[in-house]
Order: sequence, then C-alpha cells, then structure tokens
Amino acid sequence: MDRKTEQKNWLPGGAHLIAEGDPRQTLINCQGLYECPVDGDGSPLGPLVGYAGKYGTGDGQEKNYVGLAYYNYSMADQWPAVNRWFARCLVNGPVKADEPQGTEPYRWQSKMVILGAPMAGIKFSAALAEELGCRHIFAEKKTLKAGLPGERDEEELRMLRYDIHPGDLVFIGEELVNNLSTTKDLVAIIEEAGATYMGIMCVINRSWPEVRQFMGKPIYSVLHVPTPQYRQDDSMILAALGRGFPIIGKPKHDWTTLRAAMDESAPTEDDRSIDEGRDFGPLPG
Repeated sequence: MDRKTEQKNWLPGGAHLIAEGDPRQTLINCQGLYECPVDGDGSPLGPLVGYAGKYGTGDGQEKNYVGLAYYNYSMADQWPAVNRWFARCLVNGPVKADEPQGTEPYRWQSKMVILGAPMAGIKFSAALAEELGCRHIFAEKKTLKAGLPGERDEEELRMLRYDIHPGDLVFIGEELVNNLSTTKDLVAIIEEAGATYMGIMCVINRSWPEVRQFMGKPIYSVLHVPTPQYRQDDSMILAALGRGFPIIGKPKHDWTTLRAAMDESAPTEDDRSIDEGRDFGPLPG
C-alpha cells in the first residue's frame, strides 16, 4: 500500500466524520439520525420509534410515547474524535440562549462532578469530564421487569460502584434529554447524598414540550431540537399501525431496520451526504 492510499484509508478516531460548526451534520455523517419517511401529507411511511416517556391510559396502565425521529448518539460516541468534539462544543459554547457563556466557567472546580446517566450518557460524560478536568462517575440501571414487545424494560437507577460526596457540585451528563424521568431520579440520588444538583450537560435536547431548565437549573446542549411525541392512540399513529408500520420499542437494537427504511425512501441531501462518505476502505494493517 503506497503512502497516499494509506493516508486516505486511515480513520483517525472518526475525525473524517466531523463537520466543523455543524453538530447535526456530524451526527448524520455518523449515521446517527433516523427520520421516518412521510408522504406529502406528513403521514408515516416507515417504522415508528418508542420513547422512554410514558403516559397513563386511564385504566391504571402506562404506555410509551412514540415518534418519527430518533437521535442515536451511540453511532457517534464510538468514534473518539467525534465524542471529544461534541464535548468541546458543549464546553466552549454558546449552547443555550440565556446562558451564552456555555459551561466554560465550571472548568477546574475542585468539587465539581459529572454524573453520567446510564448507559448511553456514560461515554459522552466521560469526555466532558476530561475536557473540564473534573471527577467523573456514573449510575447504573437494574432491570426490575422486562418490557413487552414494543415496550421498554422497567428499570431502577442505583449507584453501585461510585460515591457522591456531601458538598459535591454535580452536573448530570446525558447524551439526550427528552422527558427527564431518568434525570429526576438522578437528582434525587444527588440530593440524598448531600450534594448539590447544578444542571444538565447533554449532546441533544429534544424535549417536547420544549424545556431549557429542569428543577430550576440550566440544560446545556450542543443540539436543541424539540421533537414531537405522540400517544399510541393518536389518529396518525393508529393509521400508520393500520398500514403495517411497527413501533420499534428499542431503536438502538433495531437500528439496521430503521436505517433501511430511510434508505428505501426517496433520497434527501442528508442521505446523499452519508452515502458519499460511507466507503472509507480498510484500516491499515
């Protein structure tokens, strides 16, 4: 292999996927965005995705909200350069309209801790802690009850291998913020330990309805993309189910299915961008 070919095929931690100044395009380059194909009326023409948020059905039961878009940051955090780049984007800001200084002022504070939300938030929060120069820990999930098809497992958050100390200044590190149910449990863990909850640092805030603060503290995000979510008895969702389009309850586990549904739809500029960069060749031996 000549030197020119070796340089072309070398993938330096995913740096080739980074679109400077454009976090959304960077996520697309990593194939980390699913957008359900729709017809001219906006009706779904592909699988729906299940979200973690739940609503009551009126009969004592709960069901997960569903939607047409899914942001899969695990497709990005497997690339070290991309994960670090998103962390730097967050720290260097501005990332929030009413907090234009970003998170830079928190760098090097001795009592500061980043508490990673399991599991998807762990790799990003670790990169964030490295960028800020502070301690990094994470909570873990214990499965209490396996979910039915189309539903998520019932789980409980616990601190199993790390401690939160009284007086710690704790930011919660997430890859994605939506309904904040997990975040609420993490805040309870922080406060029970005698520490101070400082806010949330995340890659994507897709909260619906839109929120920029939680429990009086700021949400810092690289991408802010309010994304509609629907009850499963919504007329649009029922129509899609009636046409045979399923709800994918665990989108990350069935990512190939979702990506195939996008690829089968009419190509968009984003799809063409992904296709142009898909064949990078083998790593040098």
